[in-house]
Amino acid sequence: MVEPLETVRPKDVPKTKQQAFLTDESVSALRKYRLLVVGDPRWSAFFRYEVLTMLLTGLGGSLGLWLRQKLYRWLFYRMGRGVAIGRYVTLRAPFRIALGNRVVVEDFVLLDGRGTPENPVNLVIGDDVFIGRGTHLVCRGGTIHVGTGVNIGPNCLIQSAREVVLEDHVLLAPFVYIAGSTRTYERLDVPVIGQPTSSQGVRIGRGTWIGAHVFIDDGVRIGRDCIIGAGSVVLHDIPDYAVAYGVPARVARLRTQAEGP
Repeated sequence: MVEPLETVRPKDVPKTKQQAFLTDESVSALRKYRLLVVGDPRWSAFFRYEVLTMLLTGLGGSLGLWLRQKLYRWLFYRMGRGVAIGRYVTLRAPFRIALGNRVVVEDFVLLDGRGTPENPVNLVIGDDVFIGRGTHLVCRGGTIHVGTGVNIGPNCLIQSAREVVLEDHVLLAPFVYIAGSTRTYERLDVPVIGQPTSSQGVRIGRGTWIGAHVFIDDGVRIGRDCIIGAGSVVLHDIPDYAVAYGVPARVARLRTQAEGP
């Protein structure tokens, strides 16, 4: 007989991999910090991360912008020319993050490049990308690739457990949520938090505009030059040049196809 969830004792509740690692008493707190926050077990990486983030994360004004532009390149896998990083930007595993030229990262953004240890780079941000205030880009077992000229509005959340791709010139309005994974829930004897996750990835085509407060489910492919109306829930693929909206989002019409690639 299936045991009702309300009778499951706290110690019997399964943990996620991260919870299990964080509560593992055989691993020191410092090693947990080095692996989960710094993302690099080398002591040289640890000291670089500690000194630079401690001194520069909250430094305001033009001096703070200039020093982060000059010195943060010691933290990233690659950092291009003319990058502007605002105050209180949180970096996780920055040694696995690659930034292109003229990237703008506003205040209170989270860039998390942890992904998978096998990949030298998990979070790739192309040239001329703008990332709005309070947005989170989180690689949790997967990769995120942001193409050239992408604009990500404030307070968006993009998570990846496999692969999330924003092709060139994609526009995300504020509060867009891209779920790069989903969790199974078939078993009733195990809380959902303890059941496996799966991921098919998400791809958004070149030139597409995603309206405010849109949710994009794992496994969705949105074509090029689409428009997704504000407040939509996208559960299925959207073809090229489509205007779609609703809960769930449905194609209302197709835009006139432009000539060229």
